[in-house]
Amino acid sequence: VRFTEWTRDGGLRHPTFMGLRTDKKPEECTRVRPEEPPPPPANEPHRVELTSGDRVLFPKTGYTKADVYEYYRTVAKVMVPAMTGRPISFQQFPKGIGSTGFFRQMAKGTPEWATLVPFRHQTREVKHLVVDRPETLLWLANQSALTLHMWSSRVEHLSEPDYAVFDLDPAKDGD
Repeated sequence: VRFTEWTRDGGLRHPTFMGLRTDKKPEECTRVRPEEPPPPPANEPHRVELTSGDRVLFPKTGYTKADVYEYYRTVAKVMVPAMTGRPISFQQFPKGIGSTGFFRQMAKGTPEWATLVPFRHQTREVKHLVVDRPETLLWLANQSALTLHMWSSRVEHLSEPDYAVFDLDPAKDGD
């Protein structure tokens, strides 16, 4: 039987009969309970040193890396709860948005306290960063990570998104 999930009362949601198993006896067919996910890390404060804070990342407005760092610090109380448990990929712009940035699925050079989730991606395993504490956002700001792409699923169920995003861009000619 294939199904989407167990109900609270122990039933199957959206079950589909796939066939009989001839390799097992009926008494060997039991419910397998998944392992409990590890508890979220303790939110012990870690110092994230800002480097090159005067580097201009937004030339038109003059916003610097220090401005982005402070912005991330300010919005952390809202962003961290929304991002906790969700792997991210991100774009870094070390020379500012006027230059070519680069996209990262796998975070490199992360602090030892950062939460990384291994994920099998086509031919290799990559480790995605999870923003589960304000310090992770500050580390991203220090990396000039200006575009954060949060997964629609959580670590415990990577192949089961629990929300969707609709990106509606208006037509350029006004239609």
